[in-house]
Amino acid sequence: MPTPVHYFTNSSVYIRNSNVSFGHVTVRDFQLFSHVTLNGVTLTKNGHYTASRLNGFTEIVLASGYLDALNQGQHTLTVHFKDHVTVSAVFTVLWTSQAYQTFNDVYSSDWFFSSVEYVSQRGWMTARSSDPGRFRPNDPVTQGEVIDAMHRMAGTPTVLNQFGQPLQGRDASYEWVRANGIRPIGGYYNLDSPITRQDIALLFSQLVSALHLRYPVVREAPAFADEWQIESTARAAVTSLYRAGVINGRTVSTFVPLGNMTRAEFATILYRFAEAIGGW
Repeated sequence: MPTPVHYFTNSSVYIRNSNVSFGHVTVRDFQLFSHVTLNGVTLTKNGHYTASRLNGFTEIVLASGYLDALNQGQHTLTVHFKDHVTVSAVFTVLWTSQAYQTFNDVYSSDWFFSSVEYVSQRGWMTARSSDPGRFRPNDPVTQGEVIDAMHRMAGTPTVLNQFGQPLQGRDASYEWVRANGIRPIGGYYNLDSPITRQDIALLFSQLVSALHLRYPVVREAPAFADEWQIESTARAAVTSLYRAGVINGRTVSTFVPLGNMTRAEFATILYRFAEAIGGW
C-alpha cells in the first residue's frame, strides 16, 4: 500500500507557550481513524488532542497545554487507523525562538523569521563563510547553496571519490545531486550563480523522486498568465509545487519563471517543502 500523504497544517516546529494551532493532516478517510501515540505512548482524545474530519481526511490537533509540557527536541507523532495503517511524522518542540540569537540580521518581526529559524536549526542553511554571523536574507541564493541544502535535507549521504575516499562540502553535494538525477534545465550547474524560480521547482520535483516522497495536493492548479514562459521541462514541476503549497507566484497572476530567489525566499521554500511532505 502506498504511504498516505500527510503534512503539518502550520509548522513542524512548535515554540513553547506560543499557543498556536498545531495540527497534522493525514490524507486518509476519517472514518478509519483509531487513535494517536506520541513517542510510543497512547494519547487521550479530547485531552491531549482532538481528532476531526478535514475535507474528509483526518486532522489531529495537539493541545497547546500538552505541547508546552513536552521536553525540548524532536517527537514522533503516530496516527493509527482501524485497518492497521500507521502514519508517523516528526516535529520539534523549542523552548524559545533562537534565530535572532543566531544571525544578527534576522529579527522576530521579519516575515521570514520562522523559515530561517527552521532551516538554520537543522543545518540546511548557514551563514556564508565570508560573512559569519549574518544570514544575508536579501542576497540571491546561489545554485551551490541550493544543492548544499538538498544534500543536507537528505541526511548528508556519504559520497566517495574515485579512490574510495569521502568527498566533503560542496563537492559531496554536487556529486550527490548529479548521481540522483537532480539537475537544472539544460543539465549543467553554475554553482556560484543565482538560480531561477523554474529551476528551483524542477530540482525539488527531482528531489521528491530521488527520496521516494510524495506531494500533497492542497489547492487547485495555477493559471499563470506567463505560463508560456515556463520551460516545458519545468511546467509539471511548477504545477506540483504550487498545488502542494510549496511555491507561489511572484504575483497573483504571474509566476516569473526566470526570476531569482533571495536566501530568505529559498528558506521559506525549504520550510514549506518540509511541511508538505511531513516534516523533518
